[in-house]
Amino acid sequence: LDHLVLTCKDVEITAAWYQRVLGMDREEFGPHKRTTLRFGGQKINLRPAEATQAEWWSATEAAPATQDLCFIVTATADQVIAHLHGCGVAIAEGPVK
Repeated sequence: LDHLVLTCKDVEITAAWYQRVLGMDREEFGPHKRTTLRFGGQKINLRPAEATQAEWWSATEAAPATQDLCFIVTATADQVIAHLHGCGVAIAEGPVK
């Protein structure tokens, strides 16, 4: 797992909970000042529910508590695409860097 994107109703309240309860470190990154929480090599990016597609690529109907999982793989992009298609999975966009 590279990172998890958690869509949330209130980024501040969500970040404060993960910092207080799990001891995660908060950072901001990117041109839209995205919020990420780090715990060792793991990270959770917090996507505001009202974020636009231009700010965050995500599902068409990203609602609070929905998640995106982003993986690092050793297979090639073509192998991943073939596997997903073989399982009947449609690809909305990608591959992307």
